[in-house]
Amino acid sequence: MELVKERHPSWSENLIEEIARVEFETAAQQFIEGTLLLAQKLRPKSTWGLYGFPNCYNNKDGEPYTCSKQNMQMNDQLCWMFESSSALFPSIYLHEDLSRNSTLYVKYRLLEAFRLSKKLDGQFIPVYPYVRITYPHSKMYLNEADVVATVSQSAEQGVAGVVMWGDHLTEMTKTDCLEIQTYIDNFLGPVVKNLTIITQTCSQEFCNSHGRCTFQLTPTADIHSTYHGFALDLTDQWKFQSCKCYNGWSGANCDHQN
Repeated sequence: MELVKERHPSWSENLIEEIARVEFETAAQQFIEGTLLLAQKLRPKSTWGLYGFPNCYNNKDGEPYTCSKQNMQMNDQLCWMFESSSALFPSIYLHEDLSRNSTLYVKYRLLEAFRLSKKLDGQFIPVYPYVRITYPHSKMYLNEADVVATVSQSAEQGVAGVVMWGDHLTEMTKTDCLEIQTYIDNFLGPVVKNLTIITQTCSQEFCNSHGRCTFQLTPTADIHSTYHGFALDLTDQWKFQSCKCYNGWSGANCDHQN
């Protein structure tokens, strides 16, 4: 505001604030678009986007976990950003106090990302939600229910993958690193391995390997178990729902090349 005021000292405060906002948003858009385009030019085989977008701001106590109309409109105003991106990276980090409602919290964030993944030219860009393996500001790893709400639900809804990471708090000592290894070897690793098998099998059988499946795990699914290092028989642990066809393919089973 100070820069605008220096240029136009006779303007009203309201006008100065409005012009400053427009100038700031214009400069921010140019910077972000330019950064994304440059990144894609320098690393064309990578996928580029901004972490945490789109957002639903749907984690307030006492409010529904749906993405509100107001937040959807805010995301629509950022379509220029998504048009310049080659992937979307929404955050589905969980707090411990969200455990009872974590499934709904994640569900609506993913749905909003999928809504915005269709570009103006009709092409779709992949969705890679960010997942923390621990709760924020804690060394406590996600429990089984929250892994199902994040990693499993992401696979069920047809994401391209998930980005899993922690921070320095989870790996400060040798003991921390060994705990991470145990968590991955005994629990998280088998979950990811079995979900990968399901998504690949579903894509081959129902989407002709030309799309990603959406599916539903059965209530008795045991996706975190292995038997002597080999994945269990997963045939009866999921049910096919629909295909999300890759760009260039269409049809209920992605069998029509456009």
